[in-house]
Amino acid sequence: MEDHQEVSVSENLLLIGQAHFIRSVAIPLHEALEDLTRSFPASAEEEAWEPELPQGLYANFTALSGLAGIVLFIGGRAAKKTLDELYETTIKAKVRKVLEDFFRSDTSGKKYGVSLS
Repeated sequence: MEDHQEVSVSENLLLIGQAHFIRSVAIPLHEALEDLTRSFPASAEEEAWEPELPQGLYANFTALSGLAGIVLFIGGRAAKKTLDELYETTIKAKVRKVLEDFFRSDTSGKKYGVSLS
């Protein structure tokens, strides 16, 4: 005795993304699934099914991305401050000395001006 199972396809989609993604991926996917649902229709019970979506998923993702933005902003400001201090204490003096030595050694009579701030 063979066990036959009925094949049915339902087209319930939840799509989240940018407009480019929706146009290039989601709409063609929906059209392909729509063709399948005509060939293999679902029962009334299957069509009535509604997925239960967790409401906090998107909110948690948004909060996480906001937190990441704040952390990156503070980290960027701290890195800029640190690099500014490093430049002031070590690099600026060395660059100034090299440039002054170069311009003093020029005997062509030309005058140069350099300002480092």
